[in-house]
Amino acid sequence: MTIPQGYDEREARRTFVRNRQKLVFSIAITTLVVATVLSLLTFYGVIGWSKRNVKSLPNYGVTAPCLPAQYNGADYDGTRIDASQISVRVLNGTNQRGLAGAVRDELKIRKYNTATVDNLGRSIERTTIYFGKDAIPEAYTLGSLFTDAILQMDARGNDGSGNKSIDVVIGSTFKNLKDRDDPSTTADSKLANIEGCVAADQMTDVPATLELTKASDEQSGDGDAASTAQPSSSAQ
Repeated sequence: MTIPQGYDEREARRTFVRNRQKLVFSIAITTLVVATVLSLLTFYGVIGWSKRNVKSLPNYGVTAPCLPAQYNGADYDGTRIDASQISVRVLNGTNQRGLAGAVRDELKIRKYNTATVDNLGRSIERTTIYFGKDAIPEAYTLGSLFTDAILQMDARGNDGSGNKSIDVVIGSTFKNLKDRDDPSTTADSKLANIEGCVAADQMTDVPATLELTKASDEQSGDGDAASTAQPSSSAQ
């Protein structure tokens, strides 16, 4: 290789080192700026707003139906429904075996009509209470026992059958029911509409009713028969 005249190897090496140092310094500064910006966005809630703040929204951001103006043909004032008149199926939406059965047993002690336990077949974060348009006061009554449950109206009863069944899917954030003597759960405590609720007849975009299909024993966390709850393909 022919070396050009006037070529200074030491100067070339110094130039190379300076250029490399500039590149490393530029990368370090850019990384620091990006990290600072991300930290500020996180601190002020721009990043991660949805997950953190959904907890502060009424019904965790899910639209709930309002309590009806009438119930069983009479004016309704928010009186709690007698527990023995509420039919509940408890589903396990966690990987904690036996959790649905434990909740079912406690609901039985509190006089709820709880015949079965089953499995959702997947894990969910927050306990969800599914019910139809004909069981809104019942769902509000049951929901008052939970500290962090979502009330989700679905399509059951849309065929005019008067379906009042309720499904409770236990989620991973569930810790326990409220104490039996909690003032918000006593018979003389009145139910109140969830903030931002919508009249049931105006809620047309609701999920299908949960149905059960067989699953393997390995998927089963509760119940005698291993079964998995899935949304129905048609409204019921």
